[in-house]
Amino acid sequence: NFPLLSGLEAINLLSVNGAARYTDYYNKGGAGTTGESANQGTFNWKLSAVYEPFDFVRFRLTRSRDLRAATYRDLFLNQPTLPDQATGRNWWRERTEESNINQNERWGLVRVGNADLTPEKSDTLTLGLVLSPGGWAQGMRLSADYYDIRVRDGIYTPYNFSSPSSIIENCWLSSGNSEDEEHPNFGKMLPPDMNNRFCREITFATLPDGSLDPTDILYVNASRPDNGLPYQRRGIDLSWNYSFPMNRAFESIPGTMSLTLRASRALEASGIQQTVAQRVTSSGELNCTATTFIDGILICDEALRRIDMVGQIRSSQFIPGVAATPKWTGNFIAAYMMGDLSTSLSARYIGGAKMDNTWCDERQFLRGSCDNYMDELGRYLGGSVDNNWVKPYVNFALNASYNLHVGNMRRFQVTGTINNLFDKSPPFTGGGISGASAGFHDTMGRSYRMGVRMEF
Repeated sequence: NFPLLSGLEAINLLSVNGAARYTDYYNKGGAGTTGESANQGTFNWKLSAVYEPFDFVRFRLTRSRDLRAATYRDLFLNQPTLPDQATGRNWWRERTEESNINQNERWGLVRVGNADLTPEKSDTLTLGLVLSPGGWAQGMRLSADYYDIRVRDGIYTPYNFSSPSSIIENCWLSSGNSEDEEHPNFGKMLPPDMNNRFCREITFATLPDGSLDPTDILYVNASRPDNGLPYQRRGIDLSWNYSFPMNRAFESIPGTMSLTLRASRALEASGIQQTVAQRVTSSGELNCTATTFIDGILICDEALRRIDMVGQIRSSQFIPGVAATPKWTGNFIAAYMMGDLSTSLSARYIGGAKMDNTWCDERQFLRGSCDNYMDELGRYLGGSVDNNWVKPYVNFALNASYNLHVGNMRRFQVTGTINNLFDKSPPFTGGGISGASAGFHDTMGRSYRMGVRMEF
């Protein structure tokens, strides 16, 4: 910390802090794992600064790098399930021209880890402004903070390695096989190439001579985690707090009033979505009609795409590390304190949002803001809905507490809470609880809670 420096009259306070931590994790698998062991090193650091040119203005900045090491389950998990638990198509079995029913087979699954995982990386930047005026506004505080969080190498399970059918098909294709009649290997049924990354996930039965029998699949490794694609969160947090004695406004009223308003504006909540299985060519490469590179990772645009989930309540799409969020959320708290009594009325606000950004209703279609509602022949398309908008939602709660003086007890406090004060029903969002989204809206109705806190 640097106090007011001679000759630098524009500095009332300048504070700079730095921290660094190196950690070496030793992981060893126990029961249900391969029993392997490995070391992972992580180096986390943080730099923050506060600059206060005047008593009532403060700027703050934080920059940090955080890493999360993979767990021993991520690295070494090896848990077979019941034999013949799964069923699907074995591409090495003979089929007729009319049907592939003879290719149906059953196999067991093995949940496995990935010993080649590296730690997840997260870069965070926050920029803030704090105002603390004086005079008649003494006790007021306003702040605004911008945040940007970027995660790379997030540990997740790719679709290709969580779908046994996809693993088997890609092993068959990567071994040089093809269903294309013009392909030179059409109809040859080449054996599995066990040097291929997909074929290594399959355990085939063996013939008496020790060679593999591709027509008999015993187990398929599933749920193998990998270092995934990047995702990002950006937004602005706003806060206003004002605490003042009631006699400042009304001379005859005792006690203290505290008003708090918090709001968050989501700017981005994006990640890469893996929508369908990636098929490979006979050379083992990803079959992409269009490709791009994100952080050095080859992305199939037809199978993987960046989705921003800001402005929607729910999602029909799974994006690792990212959740749907309205643009605006916030809460307001008005608290009154007098002696042993403390009461507060709070309101939670969820801004209006689309149910799903990929859906479309007639109103959006007529405005030209979406094109997946109806085709030129008047036929409804996938994603068309009657109403793709959820109105803003406000929910109130009432809290109170009173300190009783009981004997020699240090504290005897009685508390009470009424949640969802006006018994407001949640809007329909197409969520998982009777069409409601519990993450944003109250699904319980009005509820009461009372309690006692005692200290002896």
